[in-house]
Amino acid sequence: MARTIGLAGAAGPLAVVFDMDGVLIDTDAPVAALWERAIGRRLGASELGQHVYGRAPAKTVEALCPAMTPPERQAVLRVVETAEPELDFAPVAGATRFVSALHAAGVVLALVTSASPVRVKRVLDATGLTEAFVVRVADGDAASKPAPDCYRLAATRLGVLPRRCLVFEDSVSGVRSAVAAGTRCVGVAGRLPSRAAELTVLGAEHTIIDFAGAHVRGGRDGTAVDLP
Repeated sequence: MARTIGLAGAAGPLAVVFDMDGVLIDTDAPVAALWERAIGRRLGASELGQHVYGRAPAKTVEALCPAMTPPERQAVLRVVETAEPELDFAPVAGATRFVSALHAAGVVLALVTSASPVRVKRVLDATGLTEAFVVRVADGDAASKPAPDCYRLAATRLGVLPRRCLVFEDSVSGVRSAVAAGTRCVGVAGRLPSRAAELTVLGAEHTIIDFAGAHVRGGRDGTAVDLP
């Protein structure tokens, strides 16, 4: 069911915040392949959803490699951190257009991601969105998702309360982080009905496949986003 969210009024969101991987760009397959190569085994869908997508690399190593010694974990982490900045990606349908439209409408935007600052710069340069985000929170800036710290930090840097932020997230850890921070959250579930249901249970107020049918419109009552 379609949803319209007004970005104005006494209680509406004053800022829109985006995760990067799975929201602005599609990296599920290369991220999974990288971690499988690093630890030397196949990963199931549950492991990927719970411990890989949206998680900081150090937390993923802790979760997936409990039997490894500290030096072995560090070796895995080095493999991931070396390859991570150059991961292949493709834009999520409609995402670049949607962000650009929000920016053009004067909506304040932030990016909150578990990716490294180096890869954030590469992605924003490639998508032409470098100037859109006035605030960026990346790996190392705050406690990683699912802790709420990164979204609270973004709200602080934006100068708004978390409850006045509208977050777009795709992962289990990301939705948990956004909801725990007190923000409103829309889930980006791709074409997996099971993921949409899971993100809804975790607190996403609405879910979308991608941004292909999402639009920004202005009017007498301010800016609003129409979500499919």
